[in-house]
Amino acid sequence: MKLRTVFGPDGERGAVLYMVALMAVVFLGIAALAIDTGIWFVARSEAQRAAEAGAHAGAGYLLRRPGDEAGARVEAERFAELNQVRGVTPDVFPDTDIDVILDSQKVRVRVQRSEARSNPLPTVFARAMGIDVVNIGAAAAAQAWPGIATDCILPFAVPDRWLEWDPSIPGFRPNEIGDVWDDGVDHYVPGPGGTGYEAMDIGSQIQLTTADTKESPQPGWYYSLALPGNRGGNDFRAAIRDCWRPSGEHQLGDEVLKEPGNMVGPTRQGFRDIFTDPNEQAQSWDPSIGWPVHSDGTPVDVSSRRIRPIVMFDPTDWPDIANGRKPVPISNLAGVWLESWDGNNEVWVRWLQYTAIAPADDFDPNDSSLLRILRIVE
Repeated sequence: MKLRTVFGPDGERGAVLYMVALMAVVFLGIAALAIDTGIWFVARSEAQRAAEAGAHAGAGYLLRRPGDEAGARVEAERFAELNQVRGVTPDVFPDTDIDVILDSQKVRVRVQRSEARSNPLPTVFARAMGIDVVNIGAAAAAQAWPGIATDCILPFAVPDRWLEWDPSIPGFRPNEIGDVWDDGVDHYVPGPGGTGYEAMDIGSQIQLTTADTKESPQPGWYYSLALPGNRGGNDFRAAIRDCWRPSGEHQLGDEVLKEPGNMVGPTRQGFRDIFTDPNEQAQSWDPSIGWPVHSDGTPVDVSSRRIRPIVMFDPTDWPDIANGRKPVPISNLAGVWLESWDGNNEVWVRWLQYTAIAPADDFDPNDSSLLRILRIVE
């Protein structure tokens, strides 16, 4: 009888077939796991996108309504749930999945598909290894970050807000009361933590009126500005009526030239163009949200001609910039809503936070600037 060993030619072929079959199973398992892993990574990216959308929307809401925590939660939930995670709309619970930190104007959103939510992500091939579902989650936070630059400014410069040395006297009273800079009880400290317009002033009203260049500034007195690219009265009128794109970016610390005159006629015409525009009528102030609304109660969009940024100057610079074509250093920037017009050269405005186009380098908790930009910070 002839014996055959496994190490002979036939035995080698059997071993190779066995190894090939074993490796095929291993490779198929790896490929299957790779497919599931790819699905998990895609799901994680979709959850992250949903979280960032919600956080961005919530923080954007706080730009318009800085104290409305409940509204920011609703907005964050709505935008997060506009996104799907592997074809399923995630459940975002406003009370547990959304954090609104008003002091820093930050909104954090968590998005998940999990067994706890009864919507985990099912696996495809990992079931063979006993893994039927996996939990997927992501989180993001956005913040209304202090800004340092904007564009499309109104061609006016007004004095920044000052305070009274005597704390019992309200600082910077509207100009119909006759508060005057440098009346012996005033002080101004620019920058974070100093004076100037800030979040507490949102919604407060002030009358913008032509400055008397021979007198110390009063709240709301404005100097006309010669924006870069302005060429006479028609351009000045256009800069009031619309975004003056050639003006480019204006940043804290920059200088913008003052017009030698007050541009009385073009100012009146520019305001008339805005307030007689049918698309800009039927707006009113809603104190419950701190923002202007249309007659149907919907918030006015920031693209409205009646919502614009404005520059402010340090009132201590007044004697140097009052007369002539002088450079005006920008000490502060904010938004205003043009509320009403007297038909001439005076307009009542309310202070707003306005969207910046460049962020400050760092977030300073003492910086209550009215110029803000949205950023994903977590």
